[in-house]
Amino acid sequence: MILGRRGSRSVTQEGTHMRKVSIAMFTAVIAGAASGGQITQVVPGAYTNTPGTGVFLGPMTIGPRTYQMLLHEDMLTNLVGLELTGMSWRLPLSATTGWPASDIAYSNYDIYLSGSVDPSDRSLTFADNVVGTQTQVRSGALTIDADSFGFGGSPTNDFGPTVGFQSGYLYTGGNLLVEIRHEGNGFGSRALDALTTSTSGYGSMFSAAWQSSYTATTGLQGNFTIFQFTAIPTPGAAALLGMGALVAARRRR
Repeated sequence: MILGRRGSRSVTQEGTHMRKVSIAMFTAVIAGAASGGQITQVVPGAYTNTPGTGVFLGPMTIGPRTYQMLLHEDMLTNLVGLELTGMSWRLPLSATTGWPASDIAYSNYDIYLSGSVDPSDRSLTFADNVVGTQTQVRSGALTIDADSFGFGGSPTNDFGPTVGFQSGYLYTGGNLLVEIRHEGNGFGSRALDALTTSTSGYGSMFSAAWQSSYTATTGLQGNFTIFQFTAIPTPGAAALLGMGALVAARRRR
């Protein structure tokens, strides 16, 4: 009888231990997916390892700019259900030095995300390209460290510093509009890797418009700068991953 009771306690303790292990795995997966699972996506994806066909100054200029980029949903399928957290650009292969030569600062560097009209329907009136409500994901000052944009890469240069969003943006699908408004850095402008208006896909998969003003309402057609989004799984997605790990752990018992 004593041995039987000891055996019962042993089985119970083993079951308790396994539950603790499963809970620990569940917690670890959620934490890992929520904090360490950063994802990057080059836009357009076809230029991940291919240089652009031109250059453009818009995001990094000495003077003020308004710059809109229209993205077709077919370029963003890998980001559906993820929280967009920042974006970055790279220098063209023609660059022979890093940039900037010293730290520079923007007094205001604002980024807005929203739904977008189809790139083929782009208007040069900025408000007409917005679908739904614009969400301001970044505002205020921005500092770019010296030589944070590298050169001499192959087959493309590495992307420069990530301009982080202060508020994440849950991308649920559909065409996307990125609108940047900044007041200039007072130091200098730098051409970035871009796609010219004659590049295949311009006007159907992507498009852009710009103006040399922080508060512009209308603009001009412009080249499309190749950029990289950073994103993370949402808490809900992380929880689903964690539940999957918990179920798998229980099945192995």
